[in-house]
Amino acid sequence: MGIWWGSSQTGYQLAGEEKLHLTYPTTSPSGIADNEWLSGQLNHLTREQESKFLEFKHLCEEEGYFVPRRDGKEADYDNAMLLRFLRAKKFQVKNALSQFRVAQTWQRDHAIKTFYSEMDVDCYEDSRRMFAQWTGRRDHQGRPIYVFPLRHLTKEKMEAYISKMSSSTAPTEETPSIPTKIPGHLLAFHALYENLLDFVMPLCSQLPRPHMEIPVSASTHIIDVTGLTLRHFLEIKRYLQGGSLLATTHYPETLSRIFIIGAPPVLRTAWGFIKQWVDPETFSKIFILSPAEVPRTLLEYMPASSLPQQYGGTLKWEWGDMPDLDESARKLAPGLYQRVGDGCAEYVKGPVIWSGDSIQVLGTIAGKKREIIIPLHTTEESTSV
Repeated sequence: MGIWWGSSQTGYQLAGEEKLHLTYPTTSPSGIADNEWLSGQLNHLTREQESKFLEFKHLCEEEGYFVPRRDGKEADYDNAMLLRFLRAKKFQVKNALSQFRVAQTWQRDHAIKTFYSEMDVDCYEDSRRMFAQWTGRRDHQGRPIYVFPLRHLTKEKMEAYISKMSSSTAPTEETPSIPTKIPGHLLAFHALYENLLDFVMPLCSQLPRPHMEIPVSASTHIIDVTGLTLRHFLEIKRYLQGGSLLATTHYPETLSRIFIIGAPPVLRTAWGFIKQWVDPETFSKIFILSPAEVPRTLLEYMPASSLPQQYGGTLKWEWGDMPDLDESARKLAPGLYQRVGDGCAEYVKGPVIWSGDSIQVLGTIAGKKREIIIPLHTTEESTSV
């Protein structure tokens, strides 16, 4: 999810003392007409890329780090995942395999997927509200859109959150398999990425978009730094740095674009810090927009119905809200909205996993595991990749 910062070709330059000027991507406004981004994607590989992909996949299987699924849709998701690691290392098989080993060994040793599926629902929601949140909508290419007003992340909130997660992720009688080898807040951070990879992306891959032959494997982010001071930035810098490192190491190529809006002059100073711990590929995906450029530019990359009203769109979604799925997603999985008591139907809380022909609602409540199966309502419009 590229929760922190995140491929189009872009550049930047500082000009004068008052303005930050950007060179914008060469892609078309919607990113649909210009197909440069298709390079290295599933079903769009060159012969050389295909050969390296097959070699990489074979080595991953041979070493026991990857067990392929045979179902067409599930196999496509697996292949798209492997290709993320290859693209991150410029199709250098040896380097990609090294990173994949690290990521998979870490996943196994710390039971990341088990932790996510058994995570306490309230703890999951606390984590979701701390970082970038999915609006429930998608950009023109079908990628999920995440929003993160950075002013909500403060040193005091992070310290309180870390303390709470450290005491909330200890194993219980019902969840003895949850690991405790790494800090609870890092496990929770992994859980948010597991939600992106194991639910949000597969869901978005089933919804109408220009290139249905390519599974959705990246997300688009709007980072709102309105009101951010240099002091505030320095206080949260180490948390941002840690999150960026974790994302780059374990979840490469999950960022499509990051739009930074509301940037104050102090960002020119902060930019020097950011460059030191953001890899060049991720850095190339960052767009800094002036207030006048925000609605125009964002609407080039996403429909108005997917852009929150505060940024120039028509979506009635605010920070802290649950995802507001678009019509296609609601038709495919209406069960994601469940009635609570006598009130209106609400988006389901806690860990959710895509499971082929259904969706699993998991996690624990008051120490008891839950499992709710939500059937999918497939239509001609929502077809498999």
